[in-house]
Amino acid sequence: MNKKSKILSIVVAVSMAVPMTSAVIPASAFMPDLSQAAVTEKGSKETKDDFLFIIDNDGKTASLAYYRGHDDEIVVPAEVDGNKVVSIWGSAFKDCESLKSIEIPDSVEYIGGWAFSNCKNLTTVKLPETIKNLDEKLFEYCESLKEVKIPNSVEAIGESAFSECTSLTSVEIPNSVKSIGQYAFDGCKSLKSVEIPSSVTDIGICAFRKCDGLESVNVDKENEKYTSIDGVLYNKDVTELVACPCGKISAEIPDSVTTIGRAAFIECKGLTSIDIPDSVTMIGEHAFDGCLSLTSVVIPDGVTTIEAFAFCSCPSLKSIEIPSSMKEIRIYGISYCSDLRDVYYTGTKEEWNKIEIDEFSEPYLEDATIHYNSKMTEEPSTPDTPDTPDTPEAKRGDINNDNKITAKDSMMIQRYAVNLISLDDNQLIAADVNKDGKVTNKDALAILRFTIGYKVEGLS
Repeated sequence: MNKKSKILSIVVAVSMAVPMTSAVIPASAFMPDLSQAAVTEKGSKETKDDFLFIIDNDGKTASLAYYRGHDDEIVVPAEVDGNKVVSIWGSAFKDCESLKSIEIPDSVEYIGGWAFSNCKNLTTVKLPETIKNLDEKLFEYCESLKEVKIPNSVEAIGESAFSECTSLTSVEIPNSVKSIGQYAFDGCKSLKSVEIPSSVTDIGICAFRKCDGLESVNVDKENEKYTSIDGVLYNKDVTELVACPCGKISAEIPDSVTTIGRAAFIECKGLTSIDIPDSVTMIGEHAFDGCLSLTSVVIPDGVTTIEAFAFCSCPSLKSIEIPSSMKEIRIYGISYCSDLRDVYYTGTKEEWNKIEIDEFSEPYLEDATIHYNSKMTEEPSTPDTPDTPDTPEAKRGDINNDNKITAKDSMMIQRYAVNLISLDDNQLIAADVNKDGKVTNKDALAILRFTIGYKVEGLS
């Protein structure tokens, strides 16, 4: 490690119109003005080199604004030139790929968002017992971080605080935490289980999305807002299914449930089927979005709306039963379901035609066979045809293999480009319209141009 022991201290003029306090200001907001500040170099054996500190107006406290070194182990000093270090600015260590271990003293009361974002080799963190919040995206993309002990002082885990910490296997949430922000642990695919303490009163949407290995979310029995059954998260009175862990391949929903919550089963890639009880009258937005293995579903009578993206990107979905109570299918409600073959509708054709269907869902429903006055049976009316080795060669531009090139094919490429759906080998060949060996939005645009009459090489 470098031992130059250099500290850069910025002395902020007392005459500023608005006195500076120890509140955190994003480093990116301050850095452009560094040339206007008075910079002095001071030696100190108490600190490591390459720290940039802001001395606060009170002459007693300081903030760590930025670190520009390359050490792999860092101990943040508790004081600098007699000034107590009370905060670390947002983005202070962002993109510091050399960093493997950091220890933060108890003098620090606040750490700003993005402070350790994209520290890809960070494995060990010692957080102080003085901070109240883990701010947004604090450890986002810390791919080597395997475990973290959250201090008992923390009351809130911010949005995307541990997003894409793909090696994280263990996290201990203390009984001081009241809220877990949306996407807080998004993409933590190595996480196996999570314990929710009694203190938690708010869990944001998609808090555990894309946690592919997560098999259970267990709630303390004393929690007054949430409960868990077989590792699935519900509200306390079990009327709403809040979140199903992405590692589950099945879930039994109690008859007390009336609402499948927003994004409740999002990215449950191994889920093949689900029995929704007749008690359910509401299925929220994105409820089954990205359930890649889901093959069939029965929507109970009483549900009047398929909310936006509720059954989006379910490429294995072959059959769905829709009740006569249905009034509206909202934007992308049933979309990117490229294998949908049978729709069983319990009402008449005249009643079906009265349903308000979103323009992005309509093509998928039109391509399926609609069975009026019918319920789904165990034996589908249109049996599956087993795959055979002599599958015909993919037609360029026809991604869903329906012998047509339409905007639906373009939408599939767009979804693939942002990792919302997967394509098999034949589909990838068909999607590479410009034959550059890649599937990108350029291919999607080429298909759209073809559908409105432009001549596109390779498409016919």
